[in-house]
Amino acid sequence: MTEKYSSGEIISPETPGINPLFQRHLAAYDFCIPYIKDKRVLEVGFGEGYGVGRLSENCSSYDAVDVTDEWIESAKRKYGRENVTFGLYDGKVLPYGDQSFDVIISM
Repeated sequence: MTEKYSSGEIISPETPGINPLFQRHLAAYDFCIPYIKDKRVLEVGFGEGYGVGRLSENCSSYDAVDVTDEWIESAKRKYGRENVTFGLYDGKVLPYGDQSFDVIISM
């Protein structure tokens, strides 16, 4: 994980030196808040997971999927809530039926 942090591939609250980029990500998540109120939300590619933590308190359910299984356990510990489900996604086919969500987010 350290290499991904240092390359800027993964943005995290703990990543040193890229604070303006991190702030831009937070602004994008904040923009979503009015659109997800009490909705069923899917985030495709949650990365480190801070967006899950930021948005999940505003919706009825939040499913977060990523192609990198190493992030799932870490995100569960940091940002897990009763209304959040984390899952592994193969990058090809989402494991959900049609109309499973009201809002889909991918940053």
